[in-house]
Amino acid sequence: MFKMKPLFLVLARRPYDWFKKGFKKYELREEKIKYNKDTVISGRRVIVQRNQKNEGRFIGKIGKVKRGSLKFILNHVPFKQIVPPAKSKTEVIDIITKAGYIKNQNNCIAFEIKR
Repeated sequence: MFKMKPLFLVLARRPYDWFKKGFKKYELREEKIKYNKDTVISGRRVIVQRNQKNEGRFIGKIGKVKRGSLKFILNHVPFKQIVPPAKSKTEVIDIITKAGYIKNQNNCIAFEIKR
């Protein structure tokens, strides 16, 4: 049986810290080559690393996975589990688009990371 290597996820300091403290439960990405239906699979191990300098890491497993438009995902995943300090779904969209993380809002993937 083929065993997949862990998915490697590099996060900025704040999102990493939110995961470590248990506030953030889901990672949201634009669906592309690295993050798609073939790579983001429930049960797959994931290595979450704080920035490129490896200032911390933990290993988890992918739980629930949602695919679709950004609005669809925000209607199915509590927005505070994606961006904990956000006060609304609109604020999540503003934060994500202004940071340039997601250019195509119609093609997104959100995945739960269980520790």
